[in-house]
Amino acid sequence: MEIEKYLTFIFLFFLIILPIFYLIFSTFFPNFQLASLNTFSEIKFSIFFKSVAIAALTAFTATLIGLLTSIILEFTNAARKNFFRFFLFMPFLIPNYIFTFSWLGFLGKRGTFADFVFPNISINIYNPLSLILILTFSLFPISMFIISLGLKNVDRNMIDAARLSKKRLLMKVLIPLVKPHIIVSFFFVFSFAISEYTTPAFLRISTYQSELFVQLAAFFNVERAIIYSLPLILLTAFFSLSIYFYFKKISFTTITSFSRKKEEFINLSKKSKSFVYIFLLALLLFSLAIPLFMMVVEGGKEIFNVLVIAKLQLINSLVLSAAASLVITFLGVISYYLFRENLLLLTLFMLPLAISSPVIGISLINLYSKLPLPIYGTALMVVLGFIMRFLPFSIFIFSSFLPQVSFSLEEYSRVCKTGFFKKIYKIVLPLTKGGILSSFIIIFILCLGEVGVTQMVSPPDIQTLSMRIETMMHYGNYSYVAALSLVLLLFIFFFYLIYGKMYERENH
Repeated sequence: MEIEKYLTFIFLFFLIILPIFYLIFSTFFPNFQLASLNTFSEIKFSIFFKSVAIAALTAFTATLIGLLTSIILEFTNAARKNFFRFFLFMPFLIPNYIFTFSWLGFLGKRGTFADFVFPNISINIYNPLSLILILTFSLFPISMFIISLGLKNVDRNMIDAARLSKKRLLMKVLIPLVKPHIIVSFFFVFSFAISEYTTPAFLRISTYQSELFVQLAAFFNVERAIIYSLPLILLTAFFSLSIYFYFKKISFTTITSFSRKKEEFINLSKKSKSFVYIFLLALLLFSLAIPLFMMVVEGGKEIFNVLVIAKLQLINSLVLSAAASLVITFLGVISYYLFRENLLLLTLFMLPLAISSPVIGISLINLYSKLPLPIYGTALMVVLGFIMRFLPFSIFIFSSFLPQVSFSLEEYSRVCKTGFFKKIYKIVLPLTKGGILSSFIIIFILCLGEVGVTQMVSPPDIQTLSMRIETMMHYGNYSYVAALSLVLLLFIFFFYLIYGKMYERENH
């Protein structure tokens, strides 16, 4: 299996790491000469630190909401928990530009709700606080998902012991036991928030990502965009190494045991249940119901017209997303299976997680425009961009499923001298069907809604549905944009519903 490890590492290095390393190299050594210190004086550090602060506050609030929500859904006697689990994850699947567009229609630029309820009061949502709130409502589901993985695997005996000794269950037992998952969820949300540029752009807030995108898209200044990318890459490397050294000392296990009896350790009173339901319903209202309501109100009548008009963009989106999700899922299972005992390499492969779409696009353009390969200017650039952006999610998903593959089965395959790919096909894949399904569907949905990478690297003759939506948002035809957004959301929720049904059947 050593040969397979080396070959996989080389392949992933050229696919994931080389574009980033070459971007750093070309920043410090343009034309193979040492860059002048004056070159880096152009970096706007004040805006950079402002963006870091916004991302950190977003990560804190989203992680706090995710922690409370996951505890309610995993350990209390609240009713309809499967219902809330299913629908509370949906906001994460709504692209941020659509989420922001809908809230602008509700309170901001078009002010449907504000004009009707508060006609004489001006509501200003064009401020950093609104940005933090919108990103929080969009990203808290990922914290809920990660922390729930940890809570499902908490040792029930420790909880029973804590209850018998009359310790405070929440602060003394549950939170310390899922501390690694809380840290990981904070990192994930921070990564999404720091890499987001469409939401600040719509809210007219200057962030580092929007400055970087302007340099490339408006001024066509690739050199300056590369220089602007450097602080983000260094920040990503710092957090990645911090996560590596932290988890090198502790255990991070996310093995889900579906046969384990579900117990309700926190019995809520009727009054407490009322507050819990108000909290959960408020989350659903602000994160899901209002965005969907605005899409239906503004674009429902145009939905069939835009289906005909945007048919080609929709086909492009489906084909590119399907191709990318297949490759990413295969690479995800192979990568984690081969390198699960090498945390440093896994951390290296997770490096693009906190790197924004514009930076990923710049790194791909910077590398493949100079290599003598028939890649630049083709649809393959979009697939490569999707792989760089979303492979870390696939690796993380398989970190929850592959540890369930019995080590004895692998030993038996070695005794029988089973080939590597036969072992993957006969043993690993059948035992990780849930992970394969989760990876393929979730990555497919994320690729459908991705706009940053596709805008940066798509050839002129290929446009996706997300690109058309983001472009048309700037032209003021709100009903058309809402209808296009509604089409995209219907496809996203359709595939999510299929995933929910198949996953439920897989685990019963």
